[in-house]
Amino acid sequence: MNTFYLLIIAILIILLIYSFHRNLAVQNEKEQLVKVREAALDIANKVLDSDTLTDLYQDILESCLELIPTAKFG
Repeated sequence: MNTFYLLIIAILIILLIYSFHRNLAVQNEKEQLVKVREAALDIANKVLDSDTLTDLYQDILESCLELIPTAKFG
């Protein structure tokens, strides 16, 4: 498993979520930015610690679902 490519994928996902939140009228923008930053760090750590791609993708999906308030499934 090439960790560099997985890390790039994770960063792109976080940037996509960030841009999604920027387009919404979020009242607590600072809190949202902190959540996105924490999620990015969490995913980066999981990329390094993950044994299988399936586990990594599941972790990324769960992190994304936590960041999007109206998300129910992914």
